[in-house]
Parts: sequence; structure tokens; C-alpha cells
Amino acid sequence: MSLPLPAHTGHQALKSRATEINEILMREIALDTESTGLNPTNGDRIVEFGCIELVDNITTGKTYHQYVNPERPMPDEARKIHGLTGITGICK
Repeated sequence: MSLPLPAHTGHQALKSRATEINEILMREIALDTESTGLNPTNGDRIVEFGCIELVDNITTGKTYHQYVNPERPMPDEARKIHGLTGITGICK
């Protein structure tokens, strides 16, 4: 049985509610990446990744984001998809 919760309910409130109704919380991490392309054997590299934590499909507010220096120029095809430019300048 699932009870409705406000959209911005925090992790502690979710944990308390689950204890009250004897539910097991489902924790997930959603991960997203951007890259210079899809073929690592041709030198394509990840340039950005981020993730968010979800508990029972509700975001907890915990996030992580990181740019990664691909140590190569950004191909125009990749730039058109994700819009990232100047990554080598941001990454130290």
C-alpha cells in the first residue's frame, strides 16, 4: 500500500512514513552521462556525469555532478547534442 506524499518530502520523512506503515524503501541512483561520442576505441570520452538519489521514486535532493576533461577537442556532432563547449577550460 502506498500513501501519497508531498512532492518535496525529505528523506527522513520518507523513512518515518515507511516505518509507520512497515514498507521497505527502494533506493535508486539515476545516472546521466555526456560524451564526445559513442566509440571509445576511436578516442571518445565521457565529458560530464551526474546523478540523483531517489527513494520510492521521489527525489531526496541528493545529487552529484562532475565535468571530466576529455583531453581532446569536442566534435561538432557531440556539441550539437549536449551543447557543451570549452570543457577542457573548466576541468583542472
